[in-house]
Amino acid sequence: MDRILVIAVGSGIVSLFLLTKVWRSNEHLAFKIAVSCVTVIPIVGPVFYLFVANNTPPQDRCLQNRGPRGEYAHRWLSVKPLYQDIIDEKKAGDGVQQRENT
Repeated sequence: MDRILVIAVGSGIVSLFLLTKVWRSNEHLAFKIAVSCVTVIPIVGPVFYLFVANNTPPQDRCLQNRGPRGEYAHRWLSVKPLYQDIIDEKKAGDGVQQRENT
């Protein structure tokens, strides 16, 4: 019984830390209230917080796909033959090395 109490108290401390993090963020009030309701659930609340709150920063502008529709696929299709030639050369070179080693 003491083990569950220790886990519940630890969960409460973690929940308080997460609540301060939520309320200091720049999110909307409705989001803060919803995440707070999830976070205060004993023991599983902090775990659910990880699924509810998305704290990942956005990708750099150059890594985002902001071009017209199909731009990424078009770029890949134009470079694919070059990469395929390099892969074929590597495979052929590995085959020659394996024959020389045996």
